[in-house]
Amino acid sequence: ADAKYCADKLSMPYQGKKFAVELLPVPQISATKQRPFIRLVDSIRQTNADTSAQEAQIDRLVYKFYSLTTEEIRIVEHHGTK
Repeated sequence: ADAKYCADKLSMPYQGKKFAVELLPVPQISATKQRPFIRLVDSIRQTNADTSAQEAQIDRLVYKFYSLTTEEIRIVEHHGTK
């Protein structure tokens, strides 16, 4: 029942739904596993150039971390596009 509740809330439009973001599972990870994320974020923060390549790398790290399938990645990447 809890998973359905969360899924129902997350499928609602974002506007005014701050609590939906709070329902997302965010596991704790070790400092070692955080390093690639930190390096990429630091490189983004230190440049005024195009950061789309680093952002794509972060996306791939997140997909791997959550063990997303190709179909799940497609859904995430195309959510909100028409």
